[in-house]
Amino acid sequence: MNPISYQGTITLDEYVTAQKILSFRRRLWYRTIVALAGLFCLYHTLRVEPVDFIYGSLAVYFFALLFVFSPLIFRRRCRKQFVQYKRLRDELKGFIDEEGFHSNDDRGEPALTKWNRFMKWQSKHGILFLHLNPMLAIILPHRFFTELDLAAARKLLSEKIHNTP
Repeated sequence: MNPISYQGTITLDEYVTAQKILSFRRRLWYRTIVALAGLFCLYHTLRVEPVDFIYGSLAVYFFALLFVFSPLIFRRRCRKQFVQYKRLRDELKGFIDEEGFHSNDDRGEPALTKWNRFMKWQSKHGILFLHLNPMLAIILPHRFFTELDLAAARKLLSEKIHNTP
C-alpha cells in the first residue's frame, strides 16, 4: 500500500471544534449541573404566589451562564491557547502507512507513532481524530487529504485501529 500523505495548518475554527469534541464529556457534566440549578430556581420562582425575585434572578443567571457566557469563555480560552502556542499553528506534514503515523517531532526530526499506541479513531465535523487517550488526539482536518487519500485513510484506520468503547 502506498503511503497516504497529509499536509496543512489548522485554523482557529477547526481547533475550537476539535476541543469541543475532545472535552464533550467534561463539558456535558458542567452544563447539566448548571441547567439543573437553573431549572430548580425557575421552578421555585414560579411555584410561589408572589414571584420570588431572588430565585428568578438566579434562574436568569444560570441560563445566561449556560447559553451565553460559557460558550464565549470556552471560545476565548481556545483562542488564547491557539495564539499563545505557536506550535498549534505550525504546518503539519507527514504520511500514514501500514507501519503507523509518520510526522515530525518538535525538532523537525521524523517520528513514527505505531498503530498499537492509538486507542481509537473517529471522523467528525470534517476532522479526523486519532486518539492516544480519551482527552488527547492527533487532529487532522479532512482538507489535509485529497478525496481518494481520505477514503484510503479511513479504510486503513479501520483496519489498524480497533476502536475501544
